[in-house]
Amino acid sequence: MSRRPLDHDELVGLLNELADELDRAATKPVDVRIVGGAAVSAVYNAERDVTDDVDCLESSDASAVAAAAVAVARRHDLDDDWVNFKVRMYAPDPMYPPPEWVVFLERSNVRLLVANPRLLLAMKIKANRPNRDFADIEVLLGACRITTYVDALACFEEHYTTEAVAPRAEAYLRAKLDPT
Repeated sequence: MSRRPLDHDELVGLLNELADELDRAATKPVDVRIVGGAAVSAVYNAERDVTDDVDCLESSDASAVAAAAVAVARRHDLDDDWVNFKVRMYAPDPMYPPPEWVVFLERSNVRLLVANPRLLLAMKIKANRPNRDFADIEVLLGACRITTYVDALACFEEHYTTEAVAPRAEAYLRAKLDPT
């Protein structure tokens, strides 16, 4: 098994398989909340460079998601954790009202939901990895129609009420949005 890059079309195909696998096994409704590069690629930027995993912020049945992901992984020579919950360290402030989610795929007992672009933008600003997040930040700024640093900061603060934007992310956003 290997961690390998997944382009938009393969990612969408795998997510469909994941939804089908979950639906076959579901004994109750299952929601899966997807964030990160997979969410950006799936909904906001089909031309995005590849991702190698699917970050889930939460699910109503994480163990069922993990089992379904392993079944799909075995059919496609992927790492068992190609769908994972490691991104929880970037979760927004729990005091923040629950964000809206976009239904990406739906089956009779399964919904794969993708974060709205404002939540994704805030999470990408928090992560602020230059080689991985800055291109997504640019796409999400456009999706959110944010054109100033002040508006980008407000978006971040909506989701992370007790945290400051990291210096590297601040410098990137200022250069991108307020270059004077």
